[in-house]
Amino acid sequence: MNTLINDSNKKISRGDKIILDIVNKDPLNFIDISIVDFGKRTNSTTSTISKFVRHLGFENYKTFQHYISKSFYIMKESELTDPQLEETRDIITNKNYAFYAIDQTARIIDNPETQKLVDCIISSKKVWCIGMGNSFLAARDLSSSLNTQGIVSFATNDIFGEIRRLQQVTEEDLIIIISERLGQKEYEKLIDMASKRGVKIATITSINPFFINDKVDYKISFFAFPRETRPDVVRNTKMQQIFVNNFIISSLIRKKGIDLSKQDKII
Repeated sequence: MNTLINDSNKKISRGDKIILDIVNKDPLNFIDISIVDFGKRTNSTTSTISKFVRHLGFENYKTFQHYISKSFYIMKESELTDPQLEETRDIITNKNYAFYAIDQTARIIDNPETQKLVDCIISSKKVWCIGMGNSFLAARDLSSSLNTQGIVSFATNDIFGEIRRLQQVTEEDLIIIISERLGQKEYEKLIDMASKRGVKIATITSINPFFINDKVDYKISFFAFPRETRPDVVRNTKMQQIFVNNFIISSLIRKKGIDLSKQDKII
């Protein structure tokens, strides 16, 4: 954090320097908090904080938060100077980033939307879980977990290879696409095909739901570090995807348990 003061010393106001000094004295107190809480802890308004981060060269408060989080973890890692602790340093680095990514995912995940998706999963005849690259691991994980709960599910990373089977999906089926950015053209074609057949579609992605195709029925979001500022040790979003999977399955188990208890009372 000290480099912020040195690099921006001639560009920022006295008020900005006061805020920086407060953050530098206790950086952990300012990591992973909202702009409102940040303002309260520095006795500043949210508009002042917005101007403050722009004065420092950040696009917005979110990118500033990424920076101070990364800087803090690097600072903590540097405290492990003993060569014998190199492996420990690597473990701590990965743990810090993983915990941060999961915590951010827990903050942004839409619980009501997820519960609607779980209801659809329970009522669906078949559930297709689709993912390419690293996301296929999450797709396979979700499909396997659904099968253990008595939900008929299939997983694939080859849309074209499974096109004949996918063309046989009906309105009783559900397609779940897991992808960090939904960048592949195959996904767009699959969504169009499924929509024409009246098939329910869900996406689990890092993209803001506002920018996802309106033909998608359920939009679940997870956190991803921005590609341009992504730490070297963070290669993918598998951790966040699996976390979302576990949340879906735990919700499904709870809902199925409630349904069974209601049936027992009726009987």
